[in-house]
Amino acid sequence: MPSFGQSLRYYRRQCRDPIRGGLLTQERLGELMGDAMGDSGYSGAAISDWERDKSKINADERLVLVSLVKILHQFGGLSAPTEADELLSSGNYRGLNNAEQQHAFPKLNQESRVNEISSSETPEFTSLGQIEKPTTSQGWVSPTTNTVKIRRWRRKQLLLLNKVKNFWVDGLLQDSVDESTMIRLSIRQFDQAIQHPWQGVNSPQNINQESAGQNHSILEHYFDSDRALLILGEPGSGKTVTLMILARDLISRAEHDHLQPVPVILNLVSWAEGRPTLDKWVVEELASKYQIPRKLGANWLQRDELTLLLDGLDEVPDRLRPHCIKAINNFRETRGLSGIVVCSRSEEYRTAAVLLKFGGAILLESLSPDQIDAFLAKRSSRLTSLRAAVKGDPNLGEMARSPLMLSIMSQAYSHSRDEPNVILTSQIDPTGRSLDFWRRHLFETYVENMLHRRATADHYSSDEMKGWLAWLARNMFDQNRSQFLLEQLQPSWLINRRWRWTYMMLTGLILGSIGGIIMWLFLQLLRESNPYLPAPISETFAAFLQIAQGRAEFLALLIANITLGLVVALLQGRFFEAQRLRSAADNTRWIYRCHLLSIGAVVGLLTIVVIASTGPPELAIVWAISEVILFVTAARYIYGRSYQHEIRTVEALSWSWPSAARGLIIGLLVALIAEVLGKLLYKAPMGPQSSFIIGSGFLILGGLRGRRIEAKSRPNQGILLSFRNSFIAASISCLFVGLITGLVLKDPSYALLAGALTFITAGSLFGGNNVVKHILVRFLLWFHGDIPWRYAEFLDYGSSLAFLRKVGGSYIFMHGLLQTYFATLKPPPANIIRTPVFTRPVPKSSQLDSGEAI
Repeated sequence: MPSFGQSLRYYRRQCRDPIRGGLLTQERLGELMGDAMGDSGYSGAAISDWERDKSKINADERLVLVSLVKILHQFGGLSAPTEADELLSSGNYRGLNNAEQQHAFPKLNQESRVNEISSSETPEFTSLGQIEKPTTSQGWVSPTTNTVKIRRWRRKQLLLLNKVKNFWVDGLLQDSVDESTMIRLSIRQFDQAIQHPWQGVNSPQNINQESAGQNHSILEHYFDSDRALLILGEPGSGKTVTLMILARDLISRAEHDHLQPVPVILNLVSWAEGRPTLDKWVVEELASKYQIPRKLGANWLQRDELTLLLDGLDEVPDRLRPHCIKAINNFRETRGLSGIVVCSRSEEYRTAAVLLKFGGAILLESLSPDQIDAFLAKRSSRLTSLRAAVKGDPNLGEMARSPLMLSIMSQAYSHSRDEPNVILTSQIDPTGRSLDFWRRHLFETYVENMLHRRATADHYSSDEMKGWLAWLARNMFDQNRSQFLLEQLQPSWLINRRWRWTYMMLTGLILGSIGGIIMWLFLQLLRESNPYLPAPISETFAAFLQIAQGRAEFLALLIANITLGLVVALLQGRFFEAQRLRSAADNTRWIYRCHLLSIGAVVGLLTIVVIASTGPPELAIVWAISEVILFVTAARYIYGRSYQHEIRTVEALSWSWPSAARGLIIGLLVALIAEVLGKLLYKAPMGPQSSFIIGSGFLILGGLRGRRIEAKSRPNQGILLSFRNSFIAASISCLFVGLITGLVLKDPSYALLAGALTFITAGSLFGGNNVVKHILVRFLLWFHGDIPWRYAEFLDYGSSLAFLRKVGGSYIFMHGLLQTYFATLKPPPANIIRTPVFTRPVPKSSQLDSGEAI
């Protein structure tokens, strides 16, 4: 946040002097303050010292501060009392009281002071970090962001605010909640579940004891908890919806008052991957989920300008959940001013045996019989028998107390092909059924009815839909994914080690083939500068096969590099299988570098052995160095840091001058080595022209940077962008290096070879190889029968059946319980394997009727 002097300078420069014209100067501001206070005023030097923070107004001199605010308002700098409070808070002064507001803003319409938000629903923030409970409707509500001048330091926060609003509120919340049939959830204060700073520590065994309390709104509970709230509930009780409703209310407040922190919803399941401190994890999540630069996110967190809404504590693995709670508590001890809310299932939180040090906790209570009956009566006339069954079977009635399960019941039986009373009568016996039976029967009925509500025979069979969704649900659990992106398909999703090794060997074959072509082009460039360069291996190979030396040279290099590629694949396969058995925190950068060094050492030794057996050792060393650079660089770009993120999409290109400078230095060193070796071995140095060309090529390859974006608007956008960017990077590099080569050497053949070499190299490094690897993973999954070939169309169709929800380019299951049900189903049937590629178009009108989302 800017200092008082910076804020004062900004607001003064917004003022206009109607008498003298132009901006309000420091000298003129001092004169006006004197007129307002009835004394000689202040000099321009005094105002200048304030703006440069060299001196400060005494906090007791309220007349000076109020007069300053009044003048800035009269001359157009301050438009609302909230801006005045912002200015004062930047200097650690208290905000304006009612009398001071009336004095400084006398012309404001009294009606604008009426609170637009009900005091029973939303408490008001009077200044940053200062909270007041709602009392009457006489408090001030700042104008909307359309009428308030947005400060420069707030504009980037508004971008984050819009991202959260568009995804969670306008996207998931509106699609998940049918306002016409929405049940008001009962919320009960439940402070036994926390370690309150002003109370004794309670045992986790007492978590099932409920404390009495008023049924306030979620926003009031948030403020009552000193902005540190735990939300507990059973599966399907509405925890995530409640969290999104709180986010909606906090977003509304932040839109009306730009002093308020920005709420962000994050899922704790990803914390388990590396187990960092919570502040580091938040910064990384802001960068990956909301595209907020890490430095900016860290600054916002440092200044307590974010409200953290953390969902999915129960999704953290059992053995790591206590550590996650401790990380949250450590965050509260170091950054206690940041608002924070955590959601969890009650049982999973209780078994962690560690309490959150929060200001309050609430429990979402189950629905009452009257609420259940009223909901079913309002929903559909076909649910009469369901109403009777819920009343007659205790276990079915107990399951209906969950808002989610009640919603699924109404959808399953109101759209059933058979009469609901026939289905229910056939399942009820005098002894009743267990909760597990009813839950499974309900999901089976729901899934079957959703499948048969559309002509699935024209698209996918029932077995195919359930089998493929089962595979997706299991793998999302295994990979700790709350949402699925097509470009996230990795080799770790392959069914077993044999298929992963198949993938590794195929990638080694591809990598070796590309490396052979690149090395052949590189050799042709060397021959252009030194036509008498010996090639003992190709000569021996040509004599053995009785073919021309040129063809033999190409085949020899291709076979040799394919062999090296397979060796690299074997090494990478062993490394990756070992990494799968370790946690992400154990796969350090040092381990990764050791892997690369070991690959380089093996590649170099094999190259030296093969070439030295038929040629001079000096040539073997030169060629080994070239091979090591090629394979280590390719491994760094293609394989990434870990097995889980091996396929690294290049979704955006950028330019970095520091990286370009490093690339130029490396290129000049390579040219220097080639120059020395050429002179020593063949008495034919390359010359400064070739060194200039090599340096230029390394400069552009080093300066180009690929990165990922997380906001996907359509499925598989990351791979499509990688393909496009690989072509762009290859074309730019090819034209740049080819043009320089042609101008320097004035030889079209040399320019053509240099351009082709650069095109293949840049295209491979900047996304091309990863596109091929993604297609290879998709092919192996399809060949095994785990997914259909046109996967995006299948996922869209699953969204039309209300099994999945499409959010931008990602997909999520409608609810965790539905995902759990699919995860328990059998794998795809054997007859799905190598199903013909789907060619029928999926209908675009895939929206369900209003209110049918879970």
